[in-house]
Amino acid sequence: MSVTLVRVTKANIAKLVKLQVSKEQKKYVAPIKATLRLGKSKPETYEGQPVAYWMRAIKYKQQHVGIILLRFNPKPYLFKPSNYQPGAFLIRLMVATNVPELKNVQGLGIGRKAVAGAKAYAKKLGYKKLYSSFVPGKHSPEKFYLRVGFKKTGKTIWGEKEIVLKL
Repeated sequence: MSVTLVRVTKANIAKLVKLQVSKEQKKYVAPIKATLRLGKSKPETYEGQPVAYWMRAIKYKQQHVGIILLRFNPKPYLFKPSNYQPGAFLIRLMVATNVPELKNVQGLGIGRKAVAGAKAYAKKLGYKKLYSSFVPGKHSPEKFYLRVGFKKTGKTIWGEKEIVLKL
């Protein structure tokens, strides 16, 4: 299966903004426009070090089928109150259900391959863990994240259940 992660550019944004998840999943996954805004936002700093975003479009069979967004915090730290986890954080992962040329591509291993690519990139940068979070519920991505190796931390952040993947 050929899944690739490519830079988000002016040339592919028009294709990406059309992607959606199913009606049942919408309350668990932020709209792609929100992800694009966040991923293209001005980098923040903490103690003079950049807090960077890494955003990639997900392609399968040469079609744009989703998006993934990571946040890299400069070093382990905690704000009071804590809004950011130390290290690498998977902020968004979305695989669409409305790709016209391919129909529903969920369940084909595309998300798993995207997480593997993100994991490899974070590891290459020297991070030891990849954090994420999810809203629990019937159509939440909880089962997916656990299948790809994330473990529950027992913490709640931003009203969501925190998970972590050792790299």
